[in-house]
Amino acid sequence: VDAMGSGVLSIAPPILSRSFQELGTGMMLYHEAKKLSCVPLPLAYVFVAYMILIVEAWSVPIVMSQLTETPRAAFAYTFGITFILWFMNGLADALDTPFRKQANILDATLMQQELNEHLAQVLAQAKDATPSVLGIARGANAESPAPSRVGTDLVEAG
Repeated sequence: VDAMGSGVLSIAPPILSRSFQELGTGMMLYHEAKKLSCVPLPLAYVFVAYMILIVEAWSVPIVMSQLTETPRAAFAYTFGITFILWFMNGLADALDTPFRKQANILDATLMQQELNEHLAQVLAQAKDATPSVLGIARGANAESPAPSRVGTDLVEAG
């Protein structure tokens, strides 16, 4: 740390070394997670999981028609069970590869360009004078004192 002698970082050396150690550990764990995310699930596992979902989608309506008294209840139970299982499978698929590029990932380049445009607008407006309500009120009628706000009523100062 070059800036420690100049007083920019006035941190005790043991605390500073510990913070660098934690940053290094975090980077190591990040790279290990990234390596694991590149290993896809075996094709046989994916195939069997989808086959189980398809068999479930065909068999649950038959079973529910036998276990419930009304078609409405059979539909509700079938829809609920099937939806939850397919939702959990889709969630597991999304969590399996968290670093892949796909359509629902934010476009970082576009977001950076928009941020730069907003910052340029802020810088352009920074040169403008700051508006002052008090200055306008005094400038409009120089002889009378400017009103001040007390509670919710407008009262003459003076």
